[in-house]
Amino acid sequence: MTDSPPDQPPAGKQRSGIGRFFLKVCLMLFSIGVALLLGELAVRIYKPGYPGFGVPQAEHKVSPGLGFELIPNQQAYSVGFPATINSRSCRGPEIRPDAERRSGDLRVLCVGDSITYGHCIGDEDTYPYQLQEILAEKYPDRRPEAINGGVQRYAIYQYLDWLRLRGLAFKPDIVTMGIYYNDFAMRPQGDYSKEYDNEREKVVTAFRSRWPRTYLALKNSAFFWMAYNTSLRALKPPSGKRFTDRMLDGEATEKDEKVWASVREELAAFKTLSEEHQFKPLVITITIPENDTGLFPQSLYPARILKYCDELGLPAVSTQAVFEANRKAGNNPNLEWDNHLSRHGCRLVAEEIIKAIEPMIEQLPVE
Repeated sequence: MTDSPPDQPPAGKQRSGIGRFFLKVCLMLFSIGVALLLGELAVRIYKPGYPGFGVPQAEHKVSPGLGFELIPNQQAYSVGFPATINSRSCRGPEIRPDAERRSGDLRVLCVGDSITYGHCIGDEDTYPYQLQEILAEKYPDRRPEAINGGVQRYAIYQYLDWLRLRGLAFKPDIVTMGIYYNDFAMRPQGDYSKEYDNEREKVVTAFRSRWPRTYLALKNSAFFWMAYNTSLRALKPPSGKRFTDRMLDGEATEKDEKVWASVREELAAFKTLSEEHQFKPLVITITIPENDTGLFPQSLYPARILKYCDELGLPAVSTQAVFEANRKAGNNPNLEWDNHLSRHGCRLVAEEIIKAIEPMIEQLPVE
């Protein structure tokens, strides 16, 4: 006796079940799409002014001795704003050739990270560019130049390496070092080009090339950008605190103290370079809202940097007082979307630099 086949639902019922399943999937996808659109609308109303995202973004290349540096000769974007990278891998216009430089011409070189580079602002909004504008007004006969040597994601030790390998070739009269609270790291041993920011640039480039429409859709979404930045802030190491968290709380572990000691060594090296190559050095500490609003009065930054500079005889200034005064007056030095500087914030930095370097300029030979 053979087994009877199991009962099979009629073909019509099978098609009906499949249809209902696909209908549910379509409704679910539609609901997700509506939720994302409402989220996008809510974010843009709550925080207007999201700049969007242009392509191509300014890109970097592996560079032995530096880890990475900007690729020269790029006409790109910094988020949604034009970013010009000249033939010397610096943001901004071409640098005057040595053959055209006259005795008495004034040249200021600004080294730093994305704050100096000018993340999420245009070429003419960066503080090196605005510094040059002010210098041109004050010293028109000196044909001043302010070179933007800022590179996104650089740490303090990379400032020094870039200055040695690239910046000194410009023969600057004055070099400013713009330090930000997240620039602290131990100098790696040996060749650290392998770091290349964990290959992030290559990963992003590959994703953009493979799925360009998805990439642009995500990058131009204010909702996605806010969710991404919120998740970065929420992620914590197993200890519960990052180096920057402890720094703001006025704390330092034994490992942290080694980082601080290495930073002091880099500042000492900056002072030594200035003596060997006869330029005037200036350190400027660029503070964050947590510093300026008094939320962390015990913060080690910028106090320790200023203390080290004082001990080393290295000129230094801080933006804390002027940023705090502007916040109280309703003039935010930072962008609405993150802690990078707005055009107004960059202007304040340029003005603080001018105050500090005017006595230095007076000491420089005119002819």
